[in-house]
Amino acid sequence: MQNYLELFTDSFQRVINCRVGDEDFFAAFYDVFVGDSAEAAEKFSHVDMQEQREHLRKSLDLMVYFSIDRQASDDMLSIARTHSVSGNDIRPQLYEVWLESLLKTVSRFDPQFDDEVDIAWRVVLAPGISYMKLQHQRL
Repeated sequence: MQNYLELFTDSFQRVINCRVGDEDFFAAFYDVFVGDSAEAAEKFSHVDMQEQREHLRKSLDLMVYFSIDRQASDDMLSIARTHSVSGNDIRPQLYEVWLESLLKTVSRFDPQFDDEVDIAWRVVLAPGISYMKLQHQRL
C-alpha cells in the first residue's frame, strides 16, 4: 500500500528545489494556471505575483496539514474567507483548473513524476480543496 503523504512530500521537495530553464516551480505554475484559464488570468491580472507565489507555498503547506489532521487552522480559515464569495470570489469550479494546472507543473518539475505521484498530490490536496469549495458560499 502506498504512503501518499510520503510520496507527495518527496515530490514536493523535488519540485521546489528544481528549476526548468530560468523558471522555478511556483512561477511556472502561475504561467500554466493563467494560460489554462481566462478566469484565473483575470483574477491575477492586478496581483503582485512574487507575493502570490509565497502565498501558494504557504497554502500548500496548510493544505498538507489539513489533510493530516482535518482541523482548519486560523490560517486555513483566513484563506477560505479570502477566496469566498464575499472575498475574491474564487468559484469552486476554478479549483479543478487549479489542481490540473498544478499537476501539469509538477509533471514538468519532478523527474520522478508518474501515476502514483499524481495520485499522491490529488489525495493529499483533496481535503483542502473540498474545504475551500464548501466554504465558498458560507463565509
